[in-house]
Amino acid sequence: MPLSLQAKILRVIESGEFTPLGSTVVLKTDVRIISATNVNLRDRILENRFREDLYYRLNVVNINIPPLRERREDILLIAQHFLEKYSIKMNKKIKGFSEGVKEIFLRYDWPGNVRELENAVESSCALTTDETIDVKNLPSHLFGNVIQSNKNEFIPINRPLKETMDYYEREYLIQLLKFCNGNITKASQIAQIARQNLHSKLKIYNINVKDFRK
Repeated sequence: MPLSLQAKILRVIESGEFTPLGSTVVLKTDVRIISATNVNLRDRILENRFREDLYYRLNVVNINIPPLRERREDILLIAQHFLEKYSIKMNKKIKGFSEGVKEIFLRYDWPGNVRELENAVESSCALTTDETIDVKNLPSHLFGNVIQSNKNEFIPINRPLKETMDYYEREYLIQLLKFCNGNITKASQIAQIARQNLHSKLKIYNINVKDFRK
């Protein structure tokens, strides 16, 4: 919000009056303002980019909402909410997430916060043909920003062998394509499988080779 507009907003808050654009009639208003920001307004004040008087007018009741990475206990609850929302919207009977998906959700750093989580669940709902969201249904970028702590300990034993093998095969293919910059010929030679077989696996795991080409 530019400083000129900040001054106008402050004037409305203090006087309860405003003049609509193109009019000469002064109107009165009685409103409750709920505002949100993803920047540190105190820093903006020091940079002379946000009015201090407006800040204190707005900052009466402050609610700090930490990012998802700082409240991981909420991730699966929010994901389940979105799952129910999009399974109804897409007319599918999707009951839940596999254990592998839950682990990935809890380990991912979620730089896009709740909006990114919603997009991931919506995409997975669109791709699955089963009653459970599986690892192969997840967007590929979720495998590139997993928290690195305890990575050596990530050997899950509370899920089926097939699902675990699928997870590691998908992870291997992603890392392979990164190494080869999306070069299918080079990737198939390293993996020692035919190009058409590699393409088939990429399709199964919803991996777009174009995402790895520079």
